[in-house]
Amino acid sequence: MTSSDETATIHRLLSIMSFLRRSLLFSWGIALLWLPFCPFLAFSLEGSAKVSFLMHNLEKATDYKVRVAAADALGKIADGTVADWMLRAFRKEENSAVRLATLYAVGQIPDHRIFPPMLELVHEEILSKAEMLAVERVLWNLRNAVAVEAWTHTMLYAADRGERTMAAWLLGVTGDRHLISSLGQALQDPSPSVRTRAVQGIGKIGAKDGKELCARLSRKDPDAAVRKAAELCLGMIDLHQKKRLSQEEAHRVNLKADLTGLEPESATPEQYRKYLGKNVNPRAMEIALAALQPNQAERRQDKSVRLVDHEQLLQTFRLDARMLTSYRFQPADLNRLRQVVREESALVHRCYVSALKKNRKLKGDVVIRFQVMKDGSVLNAVVRGGTLNDSTVHECMIGQIQTFQFPSIPLKYVTMDYTFSFTPPKDEKYEFTAR
Repeated sequence: MTSSDETATIHRLLSIMSFLRRSLLFSWGIALLWLPFCPFLAFSLEGSAKVSFLMHNLEKATDYKVRVAAADALGKIADGTVADWMLRAFRKEENSAVRLATLYAVGQIPDHRIFPPMLELVHEEILSKAEMLAVERVLWNLRNAVAVEAWTHTMLYAADRGERTMAAWLLGVTGDRHLISSLGQALQDPSPSVRTRAVQGIGKIGAKDGKELCARLSRKDPDAAVRKAAELCLGMIDLHQKKRLSQEEAHRVNLKADLTGLEPESATPEQYRKYLGKNVNPRAMEIALAALQPNQAERRQDKSVRLVDHEQLLQTFRLDARMLTSYRFQPADLNRLRQVVREESALVHRCYVSALKKNRKLKGDVVIRFQVMKDGSVLNAVVRGGTLNDSTVHECMIGQIQTFQFPSIPLKYVTMDYTFSFTPPKDEKYEFTAR
């Protein structure tokens, strides 16, 4: 069945279900006068059947366009109780378009009950840059539901490091400049993860009075990851102040969701704790199930797994990445690898930008092969070819790749082939900033 056929089938079935409901109400109208609760039950069951139908298509439809349509429809008719299930389907989904559609569909549900599963997703999963941006946009649109005072107290005083980390991130997403002072206090937290989220939050807010906080942390924090986050914070504040933040980087985007019925300050830390107490994280379940299986990966015939397909990561930079292995990886593990590929590869861009300052016409491909070891470290990175003949750039790229840190893998090693494609910017006003 083609995608148009499946999509048309969805609409026809929904129309038939609506027609049957009207017919039943007409036929049973007199009986319903004597049974006042039956009309409510009839409407409820009809709505439940429609939601179940769409949920099934979101998870099972063979054509990704049908899954996208199902996600969009769920966002328009479902309530907060469905958000948890939708995000569990998101975790299993491999198509990036369906994953993004699911996140934005959840954001159309004006219900504080979407917060706990959304926060758990951020805390437990590695998301792509576009997916993280989608989550931030959703929560920014629903920011009035955030109990700011309670989350601030959690950020500063909670015993659990994970809760402090989550609170710092969420407060930054709200974009409230009055929270700069509180986030500044969180920069004294003993946990690097909390300090990282706090300084990222200051950057997301983008207020000028947060600049000194980020500058001080970039110079003095003992943790390299925190110092890097502080440097990015300074860049974000400058972009906010100059109003040059691109649409692809901005999280304050009006999604035009109908927020009628959204209760102010209804998303609390206590609500999040209760959710975690009642739910088993899907990733934890995958790990537990894996422990019951033989400790070896499944053999596969095709030895090449494409992780990134000619993806434009930056204005001057495209990437192809594939993994060479005779073993099959779980979808969740592949998604984690893809995320590292995208994030870490941006570091290599600095090598090209540095050389581009001296030669504005420099362009070409560089093919690099390296091994990812069992602990996620990188060894044996070598240039295997390409059209960009610049030994300085090659040496710089090898140095950057050797600092990559991948998640641990269930094998002794896998081989990675990266093809970096660099082209000069078309915009003559392009600024040579390190990314």
